[in-house]
Amino acid sequence: MDSSVTDKSLDEDCTGSPRSTHNRTVLTYLLDAFRSQEALWNPQHPNYLLCNKNELMREISINLLLEKDVNMTADECSTEIQKLRTRFRRELRIVHEQKGL
Repeated sequence: MDSSVTDKSLDEDCTGSPRSTHNRTVLTYLLDAFRSQEALWNPQHPNYLLCNKNELMREISINLLLEKDVNMTADECSTEIQKLRTRFRRELRIVHEQKGL
């Protein structure tokens, strides 16, 4: 796989349009909120198996509406997080392939 995929994705992210800036703000908020809810992603967390992940995502969704005035369902928030994680893994794999790791 060549680096054109990486270059293209970087070009798309650097448009600087108001929509792009808004999306980046929302995604940054989602990442920070997801990171703060360690029971959602850390299997070593004591509540990882016990917590209601849907309820935690619903809390993130509510806070997103209250703090950023963006209305997303818990499922939409979860989908966006999964997209970001998938993209991160893809980009990381590309970097490893380029470095021969």
